[in-house]
Amino acid sequence: MRLDQLSGVIAFLKVAETKSFTRAAVELGVTPPSLSEAVKGLEERLGIRLLNRTTRSVGLTEAGAAYLERVRPAAEDGRNRPCRHQRPPRGRAAPQLALDRRAAPDRAVDGPLPRLLSRH
Repeated sequence: MRLDQLSGVIAFLKVAETKSFTRAAVELGVTPPSLSEAVKGLEERLGIRLLNRTTRSVGLTEAGAAYLERVRPAAEDGRNRPCRHQRPPRGRAAPQLALDRRAAPDRAVDGPLPRLLSRH
């Protein structure tokens, strides 16, 4: 499956979940028109209409509901399982350092930069 085909499936899943192109676009961080194009491309590749669209609502067609039942488990499984090419973590995790410049602005940055700036 190519990446553009995968994006159509992801777009369809999110629209089916939220029942809104606008909300789905916000959650995926894309524009509603690009999301609509991705779903339209998926529908064209499959040769079926997945969604009934009106200006006020989005609903699944019968074929859309069947397709959702078929692809949702694979998508959920993919989210919950690491990629087979992903390496397991080794060693210890690096500590996370939160830097609060308000607490100690004079010590917020250490190293050569403050020394260089103090000379010029």
